[in-house]
Amino acid sequence: MDNLSQFRARIHELYRNVTLGDRRATQADLGAEIGLSRTELNRRLHGSSHLTERDVRAIVRGLAEWGAISTQAEATALLDLLAYPPFAAAEWQASPLDRLTHSASTGLSAERKVEQPSHNLPSLLTSFVGREREVDAVVQLLAGQRLLTLTGAGGTGKTRLALEVGRRVVHRYPAGVWLIELGSLSDPALIQPTIAMTLGLREQPGQPLIDQLREYLQGRALLLVLDNCEHLIEAVASSAYHLLTTCPSLSVLATSREPLQVAGERVWSVLPMLLPTANRVLDSRQLRRYPAIRLFIERATTAQPDFQLRTDNASSVVAICQRLDGLPLAIELAAARLRLQSLTQIESQLAAPLQMLTSGPRSAPDRHRTLQAAIAWSYNLLSADEQTVFRCLGLFAAGCDLRAAVAVCARQQGSTPVLQAAIEQLVTKSLLLHDNSTPLRYTMLATIRAYALIQLDLSADAPATYQRYIAYYLALAAEAEAHLRGGEQVAWLDRLEADHDNLRAVLQLTLVAGRATVSTLQLAASLWRFWLHHSHLSEGSRWLALALGNVSTADPLLRIRALSGAASLATVQGDYAVAQQYAAESLTLAEASNDRPATAKARARLGTLAAMQGDYPAARRYQEAALSLERTLGDERGIAYALSQLSATLLMQEQWQAARELLQESLTISEAQHDTAGLIATYNNLGWSAIKLGDHVLARRWETAGLGFAYRLGDGEGLIIGLE
Repeated sequence: MDNLSQFRARIHELYRNVTLGDRRATQADLGAEIGLSRTELNRRLHGSSHLTERDVRAIVRGLAEWGAISTQAEATALLDLLAYPPFAAAEWQASPLDRLTHSASTGLSAERKVEQPSHNLPSLLTSFVGREREVDAVVQLLAGQRLLTLTGAGGTGKTRLALEVGRRVVHRYPAGVWLIELGSLSDPALIQPTIAMTLGLREQPGQPLIDQLREYLQGRALLLVLDNCEHLIEAVASSAYHLLTTCPSLSVLATSREPLQVAGERVWSVLPMLLPTANRVLDSRQLRRYPAIRLFIERATTAQPDFQLRTDNASSVVAICQRLDGLPLAIELAAARLRLQSLTQIESQLAAPLQMLTSGPRSAPDRHRTLQAAIAWSYNLLSADEQTVFRCLGLFAAGCDLRAAVAVCARQQGSTPVLQAAIEQLVTKSLLLHDNSTPLRYTMLATIRAYALIQLDLSADAPATYQRYIAYYLALAAEAEAHLRGGEQVAWLDRLEADHDNLRAVLQLTLVAGRATVSTLQLAASLWRFWLHHSHLSEGSRWLALALGNVSTADPLLRIRALSGAASLATVQGDYAVAQQYAAESLTLAEASNDRPATAKARARLGTLAAMQGDYPAARRYQEAALSLERTLGDERGIAYALSQLSATLLMQEQWQAARELLQESLTISEAQHDTAGLIATYNNLGWSAIKLGDHVLARRWETAGLGFAYRLGDGEGLIIGLE
């Protein structure tokens, strides 16, 4: 359950224990106490409108006035849930807060006292070798520095160093250490949404995301690890500056090939690993003191368990590490070859490609060219099948599972065993990584993926590979769309989230000269429910607006689907004028096409918009017409949706019993359809009606059930379900 849901559940629990005269307090009473209507307070508590700091402080004061809370700790815990700062000393001394005692509460604040620092740092499969002094130095620097950037050429180990530092300092940051992976992003506009999603924040309607991030981060001692910033350097620098200057407890550890050049930044250069000087004779014990040698030995032992550094092979190990300039990534690639080759073979093969450096681009840094040569050497040693698969896998911005790899990289029927064998070899040779998820996902380091894409673009199979990549994700999104309103919707939402960067990449690839194509429209139309449920609201709206504004299609159903999504996203964001425009066009197009199901949905959507703007007569006309048409069509899910929308309007008009009867019918249908999204809206509205009819026990049961389903769905507020 997210923080807003916890806050809502907690204050519901508190005010329901308050007696006003001869009855229990209601949400309407709380709204009156703080100067909001019941409807507006409900919208803010469910995220349809922004719940401001002023609102939250007023709610806490109201609860104190009623005696629903009795300690300062309880008041502070409520503010802390939404990351708002505690009351100032003068406020504690003013009524009604002056009635609260200093004793600790046994509720939320007690739970937070035992809360452990959290993080999302990955569990790595290989040991950390050779950077112990650097880790100690960076940890010490970070203690007095709010922005520290680790710079260096590709392959120097900036990311690995940052991860190790993050683990070492997790205890310093009560609000956690959070890795923000930026390498797969190509659009600067996605930086802030990526940070928000990593922190578990859902985009709030009517509030710029940067403001939401600031509100969350203010007062929280938290470290953001911004990884691979160089390709988005200006946008990353801007976001970091705005957050650091407004959130005094925030710290940032960045990795980049160049500094962010932000005021207050401290730069730490990550150099290649220390090597023995040339022509110096050292025994094996002395050689082990050098980090580059230790790393090679460690990775060589993984590739060949009986490997040992001995007098007869020490010179080869030193020569390999020297030729690779002490670059950790290059050393790991070379050590991985010991599964197939001897040290002397690796040494001799490395010499040839590295001789080419003298004729390479004079402007390229030597270490960059060294790394490129090392990756090229590893690539050239692959079989033809392995090279083909390597190039293809470079396309996947978010990595992929085996199904995706087969669909995109297997060029002909029956080649799956060959593909699987190639993938296993790429993992063995450290060119491909895998995690422990189910199913397994395969990824590449950013530097290796960049090389794979270069090789793909140079190959004859590039056009066909790109087309298979686009076709796979178009088909995946279309398949997902059919499951986003049934019993499998949670699993499918999670699957789309795992592939979100790939879906973004396909949306970019379908643009032609900066303009959307029919494929862009198809993909956006399939994804709008995903964007809605997982709160990618602004991003989804941008894609749909781009596609609808630039694509003419002879398929009215496709445009209607996209218009429906655009209207829903605009409604959630509170942009009713734009939503009205999209919804009206979808109705006109549906009626002109004699598409009765689409007509019913468009009418219901227009009814929702009318109700949200207070035009209840128009809302009921649209919604009753939609319900009548859905009953004629016999569409059970459509009937449940129309019933839910009409009941919401009746609730707004305080027709509690009539709304409850419609909701009972909607509940029966949604349960039969295993429609989690529909159940959330129905449970919440049933709880509302039960409160108004005086059945507080039943109300609590309904609302608790709704929150449970919202948590399962990943839709923290459960606020947008009624817009489908």
